[in-house]
Amino acid sequence: MPVKVMTRHTYDGDIYQIRTLGGYTVKTTGNHSIEVFNPKTFSLESKPACSLSRDDLVAACFSMPNNQSLTQLNLAKLITTECPEEADRIFVEGPEAEELCNFLRGKYTKKELRRRFYQVLKRDTPKLSYFLAEGKFPARGFLRLRYSRMRIPVSIEVSESFGRLMGYHAAEGSLPKSERGRSCELTFSRDEPDYVEDAIDCAEEVFGVHARVRRRENRTDVRYGATLLATIYMKALRTGDGAREKQVPFPIFNVPDEVKIEFLRGCFRGDRMINYGENTRMALKTVGRKLASDLTVLLRQLRCVAYVWRSGGEYVVSCADVSPIKELVAELCRKPIAVHSEIRSMPGNLVYSLRSEFRGLLPYGKRSRIHQLILTGGGKARVGYDRLSRAFEMFEKPVENKQLRTLMEFVRNDVVLLPVKQIWNLGKTGDYVYDLEIDGIHTFVGGLGGLVLHNSDIVKYKLPSDKLTEIDIKRLHELKQDPRYTDKMWHEELDTFLKIKKKSEQEAFSRYGLSYIVDTYLPEKLKLMKNA
Repeated sequence: MPVKVMTRHTYDGDIYQIRTLGGYTVKTTGNHSIEVFNPKTFSLESKPACSLSRDDLVAACFSMPNNQSLTQLNLAKLITTECPEEADRIFVEGPEAEELCNFLRGKYTKKELRRRFYQVLKRDTPKLSYFLAEGKFPARGFLRLRYSRMRIPVSIEVSESFGRLMGYHAAEGSLPKSERGRSCELTFSRDEPDYVEDAIDCAEEVFGVHARVRRRENRTDVRYGATLLATIYMKALRTGDGAREKQVPFPIFNVPDEVKIEFLRGCFRGDRMINYGENTRMALKTVGRKLASDLTVLLRQLRCVAYVWRSGGEYVVSCADVSPIKELVAELCRKPIAVHSEIRSMPGNLVYSLRSEFRGLLPYGKRSRIHQLILTGGGKARVGYDRLSRAFEMFEKPVENKQLRTLMEFVRNDVVLLPVKQIWNLGKTGDYVYDLEIDGIHTFVGGLGGLVLHNSDIVKYKLPSDKLTEIDIKRLHELKQDPRYTDKMWHEELDTFLKIKKKSEQEAFSRYGLSYIVDTYLPEKLKLMKNA
C-alpha cells in the first residue's frame, strides 16, 4: 500500500530501541505501536513500544517485493527527479539537445530566450533545466558540467558491471573533495589486484570514464569520474557520502536478480569476513547502520536471510539460506556452504500446542511422519518454515481450525515471530520524529530488519475522523498545560492528535458494536495507564 501521509513533529517523550532475535532493531517513540503476537488469541495485536516486555513475539516481514523491471537508467531523468537543483548547471549534448534548441527558437521570441534560455542563443548545448522547463527528458546523448571535458552518458544500461561497481563503491568507495572538485574513489588492499582491474573495467564499461590508479605501500587507490559523476552518486543515486552514511543505491532494489547478486559480489569482495569455524559463514562489516539495514532487505529480496549484530562500533551482516547466491558464496569462501536460517521459523511451543490439529488432518499411518518433521523436542526448539511447509503439503483434509489457518498464513506470507531480546529507554530527544500513515491497512515495516509497526487510536482503530480546527489545536495546547493531564500517557495522546491533526467522536466506535467501548477499548486504555 502507498504511503498516505508522512508527518514530522517534535517529541519530548522517551525514545525506545527494541532488539529482537537475529539482531533486528527499531527506534520509536513510546506511544508508537508494534505488531505483537498474542498466544491467547493467536493473532497479531498492536502494542505501544513503552509497554513491550522481554520475550514478546514481534512480527517481522521476511517476504519483500522484488521488482526486477529496471534495465535502463536515465541519469538525466534521475537528476531532475532526485536533485532538480543540479539541473541548472548540467549541460546536454547530442541530437536531442539540438532538437530542443530548434524547438525553443521556434516557440519563443529572442527576448524570452535571452531571459529564460540564454544558452540557446549562445550555443547549441542547452542546460538540463531547459528540458525540465518544457516537461521533456533526453534519452540519448551526454551530460557534462560547463567547463569540464568529461562527459557521462544520458542513459546507461543496468548491467552486471553496473551492479558490481555500485557494490565496490558501497564497500570501498568515497567521494573525496579537492580544489578542482569531487571524484569517485575506490580503495583496495594490495593483495586484491583482480578486483582493481575489474573495477577499472566496470567504470569504463558503465560510464565511459578512464580510471587512474595509484599504488601505495599497503593499498591501491582507483580514482575515476569527476564532479558530475560524484554528484550523481551522492545526490541522484543516493549512495551516501562517508562511511556512516553509506547505503544501497535505491535503483538496485528494482534491478534483475543477477544484477542484485553482482552488487553483493562487489560489496562482499570489499568488506567480507569469513568465519571458518564449525559452520562456515559469509559476513560483512560496516559502520553504516543504513547500509546494514539495506543489505538485509536486498538479501531478503533474493530469498536469503541476514543476521545482524554489533561488534564495537560496527555492524556485522551475516548470510544464511544462501542457495540463491551459492556461486558468490563459493567464490568468496572458496568452498560451498549451506548455512540454514534459525530465525525463519516458528516458536516450537506454538506449533506443539496444535499437535492434535496436525495429526487430525492425516490418516493414522502418516501421523508419525508429522511427529518426526515438526513435533520433536516437546515444543522447546523453533520449527523451520521449510519443515512446516512440507507438513502443510501432507494435509488430506480441509483446515478448519482458526489457529492452524493463522499459522499457515504466517508461513505462506513469510511473516516471522521473533522474541524481544532487549529494550532500551534512550531517554528524551529534542529532535524531530517522523511518522508514516499507510492507507487501508495502517501497518508498515521499519527499522533494521523489517519489523512490523502500526499507528494508534484514530489510525489504530480506523475510526471516521475530521480535520482539527484552529480552535481544536488551541484547546489541545491548553490541555497540555492543564495539571490534570500532566501524566506521560495524556501527553503522548495529546501529541498524537497534534501530529495527525484529526479528531474523532466517541460515537465513532459504534462501527464495532454497542459494547466495544466497555468491553475492549476502555480495558485496553486502563491497562495502558496502569503500565505508564
